[in-house]
Amino acid sequence: MSFGPDMDFKIGGEGTGLATQGMLPKGTVRKTFKGYEEVKVPARPKAPPPAEGELVMISELEEWAQLAFKGYKSLNRIQSRIFNAAYNSNENLLVCAPTGAGKTNIAMIAVLREIAQNMRHGVIQKGEFKIVPVGLLVRELTGDMQLSKKELAETQMIVTTPEKWDVITRKGSDVAIASLVKLLIIDEVHLLNDDRGPVIETLIARTLRLVELVRP
Repeated sequence: MSFGPDMDFKIGGEGTGLATQGMLPKGTVRKTFKGYEEVKVPARPKAPPPAEGELVMISELEEWAQLAFKGYKSLNRIQSRIFNAAYNSNENLLVCAPTGAGKTNIAMIAVLREIAQNMRHGVIQKGEFKIVPVGLLVRELTGDMQLSKKELAETQMIVTTPEKWDVITRKGSDVAIASLVKLLIIDEVHLLNDDRGPVIETLIARTLRLVELVRP
């Protein structure tokens, strides 16, 4: 990254597919020292307070779902904006937001939706779904943590790696387990541009194919 007189910047290069450029904001100060340059970029102005009704109140959720947000009065802006899609629809979601924006709680909203879809008369039907706690059994499935078929069958939430889930979904004997997955959450999706990218891309394609086969 280089800074010229007009403070232009460029990320990536020709042929990388990542090239982008723009202007640093007004008020940026550049100082040159021996051996290095110091560039101070002013902070963005704070957003105005949320308008009335803009935020989703936790009290609006079902009583059992409120337990997942104990100590919260409301969702934040991005969580409130995406709430309807995450909680009231079965659409695929791609959430792009800075660190600390609340993406984990958006994933939790999607988890709560899946639990709600598998609840009968206030009782969670644990054998009907899996999510890759509200009384759910969560287990880790990685190269270091192996699970037997019985343990997999008893587990509602599986925390795993792309590589391990790739192996599970490739094996014909484990297709029944994979077909029970109703919600797949992929964190750090920017790794598509990393060495692990092909594995993640394959998993997404395979999952979409599986959904097409099992969805009526």
